[in-house]
Amino acid sequence: MITHYYIVENGESFYLHAGESVPIEDFEMPRVHHNYKETSDDKADWNRLMNAIADGISRGEMTKVVSSREVEFTSETPYNVASILANLVDNNPNCFIFGYEKDGRTFVGASPEILVRYRGSEILSYALAGTAPKDGPNAWTEEQLLTNTKNIIEHNIVRDRIVNTMRQITPHVTVGETGIMELSHLYHLRTIITAKDSTKSLVEWAKLLHPTPALGGEPREKALALLQEYESHERGMYAAPFGFMKDMGDGIVVVAIRSALIMDNVLYAYAGCGVVADSDADEEYAETNNKMRTILDAL
Repeated sequence: MITHYYIVENGESFYLHAGESVPIEDFEMPRVHHNYKETSDDKADWNRLMNAIADGISRGEMTKVVSSREVEFTSETPYNVASILANLVDNNPNCFIFGYEKDGRTFVGASPEILVRYRGSEILSYALAGTAPKDGPNAWTEEQLLTNTKNIIEHNIVRDRIVNTMRQITPHVTVGETGIMELSHLYHLRTIITAKDSTKSLVEWAKLLHPTPALGGEPREKALALLQEYESHERGMYAAPFGFMKDMGDGIVVVAIRSALIMDNVLYAYAGCGVVADSDADEEYAETNNKMRTILDAL
């Protein structure tokens, strides 16, 4: 499995290098310990957003909304991006590690979620929703997550939307069994969905599927409208499609979650969670803190 891709700036041109076709020179990645502190407090904004979502769900306007947070962390020294990327690689073997730099800003992350993989006529997507802590005093077992009603409902909303979207294009859709995806600090419910189609490209499939209810909500338009009004930050590249495409059209697009935007000694970490009827604001806030550990552990 190919796991790493590099964007190299060369004047006005950008080249995407795949490891099997371009020799990559060995490079010793530095390891830097950053002394940082949280310099923002978003709890009041979070509660306001969660109240708005709860009202919308109770009125029957939507069944799920994915709320997100942007938290600022300031370091005593500039953040070392190479060190952060190296730690992301080491800490997250089941994720896609990415980094993108432009105009003094660097966007990095470790995404576990495939939006779409395209190989010839073979299409693959993840329904990844439903989360539980893997460690700490409130740790769950895999079986607890697999049988938890709230998380199953949240997951099935995502799965069904992806399946229904695929079936609008092709009858050849296969839905796998829902299982557990294990990450460094978390368990996720995951269903792998595949399809066969030769009428649309990787980019067209990404446009059709994004944002899934794992990123926006259900129904999509109402959820996004609520987020536009009540979410207190711009998501920017957070949760955006991020990937590569080869000359013949094959490729993979992930969603840029478990991510951060870095500017000198300031870092904005992003995390989100799916909110449904039985969600608790404090529990969801704790879940986003756990997801931010992906970035913070890399510092």
